[in-house]
Amino acid sequence: MHRSLAEFDFAKFARLSDLGGEEITPARWTVEEAGHMGHHLKDTLAFALQPAHRAVLERAPVTFEIVVRGVAT
Repeated sequence: MHRSLAEFDFAKFARLSDLGGEEITPARWTVEEAGHMGHHLKDTLAFALQPAHRAVLERAPVTFEIVVRGVAT
């Protein structure tokens, strides 16, 4: 049986990576809408960035990744 993605708290599994070489934990994850069987989500993964992280984001171009680990369905 497959679980709905909406059942997981992605704030526990996701990280923002490559901002000055560190990984930043999300402040929260909010599901706004779950589609068919919970497999298509409209959601927000929010990060509370420190001033040093904001400085990195203000420079152009900026490259970062959202890394998700440890989710098993």
